[in-house]
Amino acid sequence: MLADAVLYYNAHHEEIVNWQKQYVQSHREQYRAHQRLSQMKRHVRKRNLEGTLTVQHIQTKLKAQKYACYYCFRKFERRQDGTYVYHLDHTFPVSRPELAPRHDVNHTVLACPSCNQRKSDRLPHEWPEGGRLL
Repeated sequence: MLADAVLYYNAHHEEIVNWQKQYVQSHREQYRAHQRLSQMKRHVRKRNLEGTLTVQHIQTKLKAQKYACYYCFRKFERRQDGTYVYHLDHTFPVSRPELAPRHDVNHTVLACPSCNQRKSDRLPHEWPEGGRLL
């Protein structure tokens, strides 16, 4: 069943993308309002998390991961100012409070933006591309 959906999507990719663009353009205000609401909910959930993560913890984790993504092992892009492009990924997703996510060094990893967005709200073992456990 999933294979059929993938085949359909691949066959009609351009049509789907064009429809999505038109939909977003015609419903721009609702789309933006939905995005703002989602972001606000996420920020509220993040503020209520237990644990403390400092910049020093992130720098230590960056060195421990050898400046590479936790999931795909690709090196992080380095900007001209010397900073790296990465996302802080909560291994227990913030959007799943039943798992008791924490905002500390033992429950976060550094991931490239593409891996973090593809992982979304899944646990590492629920995501076949990055099923590596801590």
